[in-house]
Amino acid sequence: MTRRTFTEADQLAFAALSGDFNPLHVDPVRARRLMFGACAVHGVHTLLWALDQWAAAGEGPIVLHALKATFARPLRVDRPVEMAVRKDDGRKVRLLATSGDDTIARIDFEWSAGHALEGEIEPRAFAPAAPIEHATYDALSGVLPLALDPALASRLLPHLADRLASGQLASILALTRLVGMEAPGLHSVFSELDLAFAEAPAGRIDWRVEQADPRFGLLVLDVASAVLSGEVRAFIRPAPRGQLAYAEAAALVAPGEFAGQRALVIGGSRGLGEVCAKLLAAGGADVLLTYARGEADARALADEISAAGGIVSIAPFDVLDPGSEAGQALAARAPDRLYYFATPFIATGPKGGFSRPLFEQFCAVYVAGLADAAALLAPSLKAVFSPSSVFVEDGPDVLVEYATAKAAAEALCASLARHRGLKVAWPRLPKLDTDQTAALGEAREADPAPVLLEALRAFHAAG
Repeated sequence: MTRRTFTEADQLAFAALSGDFNPLHVDPVRARRLMFGACAVHGVHTLLWALDQWAAAGEGPIVLHALKATFARPLRVDRPVEMAVRKDDGRKVRLLATSGDDTIARIDFEWSAGHALEGEIEPRAFAPAAPIEHATYDALSGVLPLALDPALASRLLPHLADRLASGQLASILALTRLVGMEAPGLHSVFSELDLAFAEAPAGRIDWRVEQADPRFGLLVLDVASAVLSGEVRAFIRPAPRGQLAYAEAAALVAPGEFAGQRALVIGGSRGLGEVCAKLLAAGGADVLLTYARGEADARALADEISAAGGIVSIAPFDVLDPGSEAGQALAARAPDRLYYFATPFIATGPKGGFSRPLFEQFCAVYVAGLADAAALLAPSLKAVFSPSSVFVEDGPDVLVEYATAKAAAEALCASLARHRGLKVAWPRLPKLDTDQTAALGEAREADPAPVLLEALRAFHAAG
């Protein structure tokens, strides 16, 4: 069994090798608003790394005859992954890539010793490019030329680059470029590939969409070249969720409804925090919203609010580092209302089990982060709004760590009210439409604005 951890630098290098510069893989700020909450390792990167580790145990040139890979779960950058050989009879091999309790990829292939014919392969790396965004996927088709930088391939995949014909390697690499850059393109998640290889010189790959099912977000593509034929399956992932415009928030809120508040919205650059900031500002509050990594999102939001006459400012703040200069700067602003929307990515845990590291990750933000923020703002703070979740009472098994951490945050809120004399609210919100709840397919959750506005009004009316 071999083990490694992919880094952001590894991702950028693989993007140059493959041509797949999808932001899901190489842009940590944009990726935080996508399905997995952070950059995910290219599925084909995991696949080729596993093949490379298998190839390290042998010598001499090899030829692939068939290759099937299923990418079962995303592998986030900076998370360890292990590869194990589950079957190897000298011709058919099964590899398994895992991370903790999660199966990341299942890989089956057939091979033999020997030289494959090369072909038309441009010897170069790829420059950064933007993936295509499609309005519809029916009847899409195209052609993928092959390219391979030998030196970069040898650095990233030394054993595979030495033993596997460059035409076969370049053809496999081209498929991640197809999914990540062409179809589905921008909104893509690679799910599966199933290929057969022929004894012929490698050349361009022709592809076309065989099936597009928006109900489940599924795209099936046929791929064919002189050297390979088969099928690629990908999912059309949801785009980042946009929230209501400030003008829409102003139409929901009475003028001056929240006037007099010096409101600090922690985690206010997107999602529920963004909605809260807009509603409060539309109601006359003086809003200070914070961001951890999304400065551009925060600035765009502040520009939208201020352009319409709202009072708003922004500041950086990491709830995991409250003693920083940024934290002291927040305290100096003397806010009297804290609206706490900080959250990590809401990852699922093992079904029927319990992940202590995941629970501790949630608690670091929902419990310790809130406690530290309340202590930091103690001289001026009068009230705290920290939304909880209905999942505390009735949530799926795979969210027990999240629900338990939210329950602990509720206990903290009760303690702040009891011992600090603060007005504290922790309404249990239903599942709402945000980046965190976006799922494959056409279904969407409830609009956050009306639900959140009702909770904010109740909080404000309490004094």
